[in-house]
Amino acid sequence: VDGVAIHNGPVKSLDCQYSNIIASAGADARVIVRETNNKILLQGIGHSTTIEALQLGPQNTCVSADFVGMAFLWRFGNNDPILTAKLHSQCVSDLRLDHSQLFSTSWDHTVKLWDYERLDLIHTSSSTGIVMTCLDINNHILAAGGHDGIIRIYDYRLKSALISSFKGGHASCLSAVAWRPSDPYTLLAASHDSALRLWDTRATKPLANLEFPQPDSPLAAVWAGPHKALAGGKNSKLYSFHLSSPKMSSSNDTNRGTTLGGFFHQQEQEEQLGSADDNDDIKNNNSKKRPKK
Repeated sequence: VDGVAIHNGPVKSLDCQYSNIIASAGADARVIVRETNNKILLQGIGHSTTIEALQLGPQNTCVSADFVGMAFLWRFGNNDPILTAKLHSQCVSDLRLDHSQLFSTSWDHTVKLWDYERLDLIHTSSSTGIVMTCLDINNHILAAGGHDGIIRIYDYRLKSALISSFKGGHASCLSAVAWRPSDPYTLLAASHDSALRLWDTRATKPLANLEFPQPDSPLAAVWAGPHKALAGGKNSKLYSFHLSSPKMSSSNDTNRGTTLGGFFHQQEQEEQLGSADDNDDIKNNNSKKRPKK
């Protein structure tokens, strides 16, 4: 594990693209995009408060969102935002891009879907009943972490979107979840209890506990390839972890389209969760029904 200081405050969000472009943001209200050879592509300045979420996009762009719900769209080489929008009434806790559509989570208990290029609202979920603090998407499967330390797995095409949940030993609010590239079951999760763990979502025990430098806590985590993870913490440093991987899973599911379903049309709050022992396995649902438009 090595650490590199890149910000003047805690690193709150990370993203990595093509294994050689790293974007980071945090409490110093700056967006920094650089290549792994340390060439700076963007030093975005414009946010008035802590940046809580960041996502790299197509055509040399990225989007960031902050504690008061504002989002800024950036283009590399231009340190001023090219577009701004109010996404949520409260803190935007995470952002994830799925093709041309952007998911956002917030302390206001909602998940929203946006057109990435224009930041126009497409859909808003019903209240999840919890504060979702982080999310990631693998095809149509959405992993979300909450303030209660529980990891929830959703298939947002389905009317009953929640398909699995597990506590997983995290004793505090989750700060990041990240699907492993090309693996539909392996998930990296970071928590404010200083834990950084690698999970198989079909089980309730971690594949690995990654040693994060104490007394720091991981606030952001992302994959930089199938065998390398990056994490940022309160001490303003960026750490890299080289993993001798457990056997990677395979999947025949090649559907990468975004089909909206029950996740954005739920009328009832999420049902009370059972214990971790009750959720050992993800219940596979191969329903091919499409929601009514």
